[in-house]
Amino acid sequence: MKRLLFFALFILTFNAAQAFAEAASREILVPESPVIEIVVAGDVVVSPGDSGKITISGSLTSRANNKTATKDPIKLKATEAGAKIETDHFSQKKFVANTRILIPADAALLIKIAGGTLKLEKIEGDLKIRQRGGTVTINRHRGDIKVEMSKGKLDISEYLGEGRSVVVEGKKGDVSASIGAVEVGPGRIEMKKGNIRFQIDHGTKVAVHARITKRGVVKSDEAVTRTDPATAYFTANHGSSLWELSCREGTINLVVPSHKK
Repeated sequence: MKRLLFFALFILTFNAAQAFAEAASREILVPESPVIEIVVAGDVVVSPGDSGKITISGSLTSRANNKTATKDPIKLKATEAGAKIETDHFSQKKFVANTRILIPADAALLIKIAGGTLKLEKIEGDLKIRQRGGTVTINRHRGDIKVEMSKGKLDISEYLGEGRSVVVEGKKGDVSASIGAVEVGPGRIEMKKGNIRFQIDHGTKVAVHARITKRGVVKSDEAVTRTDPATAYFTANHGSSLWELSCREGTINLVVPSHKK
């Protein structure tokens, strides 16, 4: 009887683990140029995959013993426009979720994040983020970007949106943006309290206006036009697209190519 019970428990445990493995790695078909909603918790990486489908893999690790839990960290459902994904719907006090999502490169993304980390790599579609905490890294993005930030860290790295726009509105946090596009569109980064770091490539055509509205300073590694320590202007490569950088309290750091014109 004990042997039979042990065998039954073994089968149940094996089936649960197998079900978790199957559930934590899956695919879903989506229409052309889909809209994908993602609710982020844990550590999430989103990068380009095959056209017409989403592929997700993930694991959930217990904080108590660092073992993989037999729980599925992913909720996934199809929508008329594409899909909605929740990457961790368990208590973050007990578990750490790690999820990788492959999507069509031209997908539009609607993202909510309150904690954890999110990395977006080489996505071409438009991006809207509501950030209530955590760390967001956007690498080599080509579409429009709009971020509403309550707090957290945001890094827009080597932005490649030719003629596209970036808007960041934040209450508190640190924002870093580097521009790799030549004919970049207009941009605005506006923070109430925090730090902004802004960098452009040697060939980027852009006009920049940076200002602190209450307390702080605008710093630059190259000479820029100033009316006071809290304001700076410069134009690079005869650019006409205006980027406005403003912070009520904090620091704005400008990394400017030495051959700006």
